[in-house]
Amino acid sequence: MNENFKYYPEIKKVIYTTTIVESIHRQFRKLTKTKGVFSNENSFSKLLYWG
Repeated sequence: MNENFKYYPEIKKVIYTTTIVESIHRQFRKLTKTKGVFSNENSFSKLLYWG
């Protein structure tokens, strides 16, 4: 294992959590960038849930 990547468990948790959040955010952007205006907040939520 590379010495540069030996972090304390608390730091690893923050890094991995941030990566997961960024991944989800990227998926949301991918789903919504081709869509126009949403008629209401519920339609947006449905798209994210079913997408």
